[in-house]
Amino acid sequence: MKKLFITLILSLMALGGIALCFSNSESATTQEALATTTQVSKKKCIRCLGSGRCIVCHGKGYLTVLGQKGKRECNNCRGTGNCPRCKGTGVDPH
Repeated sequence: MKKLFITLILSLMALGGIALCFSNSESATTQEALATTTQVSKKKCIRCLGSGRCIVCHGKGYLTVLGQKGKRECNNCRGTGNCPRCKGTGVDPH
């Protein structure tokens, strides 16, 4: 009877160790899936539609005003040519 009890305890301990191993690998898989989901969930900027360019000057940084000579700095992007909402990344910051 004592031998049977010891065998049973050793078997349960071995099963617990196997379950623990599966638990750790499952956790790593879950973390990888979460990281992938986070990368996919980045949305395009709603202002520039993901281009990263200013929608007023089309990424040039300046405007040509009809009836005037020369060019004028774009008031929307302040001459950078980048979308002011996403700062040129194309990804919606909100």
